Amino acid sequence: MENKLFSHIHIPEFPITIDHKDQLYSIGSCFSENIGQILADQWFSIDVNLFGTLFNPISILNLFNRALEKKYFVTDEIQESGGLYFLWDCHGKITDTVKERVLSKANQALDQTHDFLQHGQYLFITFGTAFYFELKKDHQVVANCHKQPQSLFERKKITASEIVSKYEEFHQKLNAINPNLKTIYTVSPVRHARDGFIANNRSKAELLLAIEILEKQHSIFYFPSYEIQMDELRDYRFYSDDFMHPNPLAIKIIFDHFKDSLFTMETKDLFSKISKIKAQETHRHLFPESEDAKRAQIMLAEKKAQLKKEIFG
Repeated sequence: MENKLFSHIHIPEFPITIDHKDQLYSIGSCFSENIGQILADQWFSIDVNLFGTLFNPISILNLFNRALEKKYFVTDEIQESGGLYFLWDCHGKITDTVKERVLSKANQALDQTHDFLQHGQYLFITFGTAFYFELKKDHQVVANCHKQPQSLFERKKITASEIVSKYEEFHQKLNAINPNLKTIYTVSPVRHARDGFIANNRSKAELLLAIEILEKQHSIFYFPSYEIQMDELRDYRFYSDDFMHPNPLAIKIIFDHFKDSLFTMETKDLFSKISKIKAQETHRHLFPESEDAKRAQIMLAEKKAQLKKEIFG
């Protein structure tokens, strides 16, 4: 009998591969930011959570639809509280002390998203929770409560069938304008303890079931980050101090699975080369003004330029 120390998650072979020439876009929970930042550090062309962290499927889709229609945010949509201006559709990343900057940041993010949906190759969507909040006064779904009184909101949960209905229509639009775009869904392994663990599990179940149905469509795939964390990395040593978020080691292990499953062999070889250059860039010379240090910096710059030329032409 094979001696196993942990459950290994089998990841089905993907019929797609990603390389540095592809344009990528990552949106969703904080886990999407973790993975997206690793890709950005490895010189991939990727937009990561342009509107800030988004947890529920409705808020993600609302922004996609706005981007597709180029429905820009206007002054009347801006809210103010304690000298800060914000938008209900966006995370605090867009918040500012100047109203005009809020519009500028949000609409620039819409433009970038629109351009990606028209021309990009790989879209990564990470669902965090099926729970969401909407304003009692007009039933607007909010991406973030922005520390406003809870009495303003009603907490609701979207079902798998509702997610499927809304996202099928979205993917039909995408296929019409950019048939080469592939979508890779994940469910965030971050546990939402404030919902309670029973409610959290049922919420994740809605998300997983919805993606299972969507996955049957052409150009839609699922990467099991949630399952890797829950089953392969079930020990608390793979969690941060709050016992809810994956720690850096867990994120690295999940990303290694991601890399092994989705990238070409040539691209995987480049990861180590880029990592070595980045390590050399962070190295601090004892005497940075010395001739040896200056010579090392010149050689490193040439090495970096040569590698970028090999990758991007």
